[in-house]
Amino acid sequence: MAQNEHLRESNDLAQTIQDGLLEVHPGPNRGVQQANFAVLRGSYMPAVLVEIGFGSNQSEATYLSDQDNQRAIARSIAESVLAYLAHYELRVGGNR
Repeated sequence: MAQNEHLRESNDLAQTIQDGLLEVHPGPNRGVQQANFAVLRGSYMPAVLVEIGFGSNQSEATYLSDQDNQRAIARSIAESVLAYLAHYELRVGGNR
């Protein structure tokens, strides 16, 4: 039951990150997906992997190589994590 809760929270976190990236990343939106990766399976907390693009795609590689774009992506992910945490605190009552 706890693992199901972590999956729901992970999905919530992933969607928040995906929504934030839509504002800074010009690539296609492949949406949020779930997979049974070992690095995520053993986690007893919300966990996500963020795939930004493909280095084998020339236009994505060019975009990802730019330092300003890297900063924008990192900022977007960080802000999304903070937004998720704030939302989570509101849901669970935050006054622990």
